Amino acid sequence: MRWERKREERRLREMKEKNESYAEEQEIWQRGADFREAEAADLDQKRREAEAAEAKANKAAAAAAAAAAAAAGSKGGEGDSKILKDAEVEIKMAVEEAYQLPAAEKKKKLRDLRMRWHPDKNPMLKTLADEISKIINSEIERAKAKYGD
Repeated sequence: MRWERKREERRLREMKEKNESYAEEQEIWQRGADFREAEAADLDQKRREAEAAEAKANKAAAAAAAAAAAAAGSKGGEGDSKILKDAEVEIKMAVEEAYQLPAAEKKKKLRDLRMRWHPDKNPMLKTLADEISKIINSEIERAKAKYGD
C-alpha cells in the first residue's frame, strides 16, 4: 500500500509539472500574440497616417495646379499674389504633415512635392513654378529648424 501511495504522489507531481510547463507555454504564446497584434495595429495606424498625408499632399498639389492654371489665364497683379498665398498655405500644411511621418515616407513626400513644382517639369508655367518651388524650399527649411532633420 505504501508503494501505491508513493507511485500516486509521483504521478500527481509529474502531472503538476507538466501543467505548469503547459501554462508557461500558453503565457509565452499569448504574450507573442499580444505583441504581434499591437505591432499590426501600429503598422495599420502608420499606413492610415501615410495615406492621409498623401491625400493632403495631393490636395495641395491640385490646389497649386489650379492656382497655376488661374495664373496662366490672368495678366498678373493682385490675383497672382492671392494664388501664391493660397498655394503657400497648402504647401505649409503638406510639409507639416510630411514631417509627422516616418523618415522614409517623409523624404518621399517632400521629394514628390518638390518634383511636382520643379520649374523644369512645368515649362508652360515656369515663373509660377519657380515661385512655388521657392515657397516649398523655404517651408522645408522652416520645418527642419522646427523639427530637426
